[in-house]
Order: sequence, then structure tokens, then C-alpha cells
Amino acid sequence: MALLCRALGGVVLGRRAGGGAGCLTSGALSSLVVKTLTTDESLASTPRATTLAQDEEMASLTHFCRGLRSIIVDEAETLAAGNQGGRTLLDPASVIPKIAQLKVDGEENLKLPKVKHPLWCAPFLSAAVEFELVQAVSTNAPPEVPAALVKLTEACADASLVHFDDAVRTRLTFQSLGTTLELPPLGRRTAVFNAMADELESRAESEDVRGCLQRDGFAVLPRALGSAHADSAADAVRRWLAHVGENAPSMLMPGTLDESGRSAPAVRDDVVAWLAGDELDEQFAEVGIVTQVLRRIVPSLASHPDDVAHDDARRALLPAASYLSHAMLSAYAPGCRGFARHYDRTGPDDPRRLTAVYYLNEHWDAKAHGGDLVLYTNPNKSPVHISPERDTLVLFWSDEVEHEVTAVSSNADAPRLAISVWCLGPTASTANAS
Repeated sequence: MALLCRALGGVVLGRRAGGGAGCLTSGALSSLVVKTLTTDESLASTPRATTLAQDEEMASLTHFCRGLRSIIVDEAETLAAGNQGGRTLLDPASVIPKIAQLKVDGEENLKLPKVKHPLWCAPFLSAAVEFELVQAVSTNAPPEVPAALVKLTEACADASLVHFDDAVRTRLTFQSLGTTLELPPLGRRTAVFNAMADELESRAESEDVRGCLQRDGFAVLPRALGSAHADSAADAVRRWLAHVGENAPSMLMPGTLDESGRSAPAVRDDVVAWLAGDELDEQFAEVGIVTQVLRRIVPSLASHPDDVAHDDARRALLPAASYLSHAMLSAYAPGCRGFARHYDRTGPDDPRRLTAVYYLNEHWDAKAHGGDLVLYTNPNKSPVHISPERDTLVLFWSDEVEHEVTAVSSNADAPRLAISVWCLGPTASTANAS
């Protein structure tokens, strides 16, 4: 880890390909790598975070750094021997299967707790690539080498081995290192992620989402991604649901009340599926992309580390890159009762701090179709009714805002669809584990 920190020292890492606020120093990246959390998607109502022990995290990081170096050396030797068979340096067609096997080997050999998130390896693999990238530039390797590493990271994102913002950040790192080699444009999926994320950040800034959250406890952001992205995401979600319903119906389950798995249709009668961000088959790739956008970008819209010094520390959020979690896709069929009043955060060991709900429903008529999200923000004020219209993002503090979903009319044309993500904060148990 010390070598990694020294090699990455001073490099500015950021999400946005165009630069901008919210960049991480490499030291921050390294500290995030050793605080990675995983969550159990089977806890349908209350996803809880668990930590890997520090020695397990170090073993994971070492595994991917050494494994990637071995793959690179093997590829270089193959090219030097003239056995490339038309392949280019670090050709994804050759390298991605080896990295995927590296992930499998890690799951089998590191003896980690049962890992249920398919992107568990992302922080370790992306850190290993960043290390190789800085090493290549600092040792005056031919510019084709760091360029190949950047393109490899994007291929890893397409293969659900790292996140799309890892690919964007690696490209920014490459540009910051002063090399004059021009990179090809972003691939389709990474470009869509970047465009969605930029639009979401821009809209949140223009509507002062952070200020609304701090002042009112909630924020409503219409046109969160823009109509084109919202339409493609909604269409992809419907295709994905049809695919799952036909091929993997066990992925669809009744919404539950708590981590015990209890369900009570009189209280809550939706059907849910858990999204990891790896739903990237071409026919519904926007499902995985929008999941990653919400999971990785929303925390930065709501809270900045500096806010804690000036505001309520109860609202402190962990950086998005420091944990893994699933998003919840919920569907209320026409005629459903909805979800009775409740708080999302169920107790001091529940890490959820901020709830974000993104709606996918076209031509939704609140008066005719029902299905409002109702927020009870202040006992002295009337509740806030929010119609679940397409491309609306709602954020509220999970332990401060009681809320409910009203009944969906039997006259509704389609199920009421929403994707929910929870941004986590520190708890007493996670702080002790760290």
C-alpha cells in the first residue's frame, strides 16, 4: 500500500472527463480502497453494510496489483515474441478474460466473507490500473502503453469489473500526466454514463439540491437526467423486467418490511428486484448505467465532507467509492395498496442516511393513477405529495422523513416503477470495525 500511495502521490483523480469540482487526490483514493464495504442484497428492506478486515482488503489489493502486473508482462512477452496474431497492446479480447479469471481466483483464494456484489473487485482493480498507469508514465514508457491502460479500464467497465466512473477517472488521470497522445472518444456505455452524470450534477446544482436537503430535509429534482436519457432508461428497465420475468423470475420478490424478510401485503405490496449496476447486456444496458449513475453520483449531490464541520454530523455520508450496495427497483401494479407510513432507517446500526428515488413512469397522472410519494417533513405543516413522474429524482434523509406510497389506481396503464438507492453513513459498528 505504501508503494501504491507513493506512486499515485499528487495525481488528481476526478470523475468528470471535463474536470470540475469533486476531484479526489490519489491519497484519498488509496484510503477509500482500504475502507471498501460490501452489502447483502438479500436484506430486501434494510441493506446493511459489513466491512472487510484491513488484512483482507490489503490481500485483495495485493492480489489485483500482482495479478494485473503478471498479465501485462505476459502480454508484453507475447508481443515481443511476435506471437500476437494481429492483437494490439493489452487487447481487451485477450486481457479481459484473464482479469475476469483474476476476479474468480480472488473469490476462491482470498477466503473473504461471502461476497454478493459482482463489482466487489472494482476498487482494487481500478487502483491497480492507476498504479500501472502512473508507473508507465513515470518510467517514460511509450505513450501507447498508458493509452492502452486507459482503454483497458473502459473495457473492464463494459465487462462489469470496474465502475464507469473508474474509466472516466482513469482517462482524466491520463490527461493530467502530461502525455501528448490523443485518446479515442469514450465508448458508447461510458459516454452515456458520463453524459447522464454530467446532466444530473448540472441540474442538481441549478436547483440547489444540497441547500434544499439541508434546509427542508428533502429535495425534488424534475428532469434529473433529461428526457432522452430518461426515456432510454425507462425503456431498458421495462425490457429488463420482461427478460427477468421470463428467464429468472426468482429475482422478483415481494417487498419486505425489514431485514428479517417479513412481508405484509396490507402494509406494502410492491414487487422488487435488486440492481447491482452490472445489467449491461446490449438490449438493456441503460439499466446498469443509470444504476451506477445514481449509486455513484447522488452522494456528492447531497453532502460534501466540509458540510459536517458546519452542519449536523448525523447527516454525514460516506464517499460513494468507499462501499458497494445494490439499488432497488420497485414495481406497484395497478390496484396495489402502496406502502404505509414508515422511516427507511430502522435503528442506530442501519447505515442508511439518505434515500434517493428515481421515477420511470411516462404520462403519469397523479389524480387518475395515484401512487404519490407522500413526505411528512414537519408535524406543523401539510405533507408533501410528489407525483412519480418520469425523470423525477427525490432525495430525503432516511431517518428524518417519514413517508408513504399511496394506492395505485386499478385504472393505471402500467406498473408504477422507481429505482431507489441509499447513501450510507458511518455507524458505531462500522466505525469500530474500521
